[in-house]
Amino acid sequence: MHRPNRRDPHSIQDRATRAVAAHRALIAASRENLSALPMVDRVPLARVLAELDRRGCFEPDVLGTADAVIARLQAAMARAGGAPVRRWTEQGEGYLVGGTETGRRIGCIRDALRRFQREAQAVADRLEAEAQLARRRAAAAGDGVADDGA
Repeated sequence: MHRPNRRDPHSIQDRATRAVAAHRALIAASRENLSALPMVDRVPLARVLAELDRRGCFEPDVLGTADAVIARLQAAMARAGGAPVRRWTEQGEGYLVGGTETGRRIGCIRDALRRFQREAQAVADRLEAEAQLARRRAAAAGDGVADDGA
């Protein structure tokens, strides 16, 4: 059986730390690139960011709303002409093809939100699993206790 410890890269503490760092990167990406977003797409992003600030990074319902915002960012990016795609030469040098600068900036926000959501959702899932296990263990312990009232 795998037992997480301080050095385990998949420990909940490490995942939570990565999620908090991804949240900080999301805020920075949003600040730097917000002007590329049409106002209609800024509002849902702002709502998610405000809820994260108010309720914390690991609330499942807030993380669930991130999916809708990611979809909106994807659509906004497409309307803006798409994001450039990285290609490589035979010598291994990277270069960008297609897309627009506006699409690239919107893509930065979308990518930061995706990274944050992936890390934070893993922590939320782990916390929920631990809570369910604790409830199950408590119920099982309660089943083993004799009922004196019968």
